[in-house]
Amino acid sequence: MSRIKIFADSTSDLAPEWIQQHDIGIIPLYVVFGEESLKDGAEIKPEQLYERVSRDGRLPKTAAPSPLIS
Repeated sequence: MSRIKIFADSTSDLAPEWIQQHDIGIIPLYVVFGEESLKDGAEIKPEQLYERVSRDGRLPKTAAPSPLIS
């Protein structure tokens, strides 16, 4: 029987227990503030994102990760 691996993007907000229990791979989306691009959940945490939006008064854009995963 072949194994199947489930992946979700970082904005899926799955509970950490689910991620661990079901061995779900999380692919970070990019959060883009002007010229600065940060990996969601790795280089910027939700609290930091909310603080920055509150401080700057602007919402970031998002970008999908590259389909080439190494």
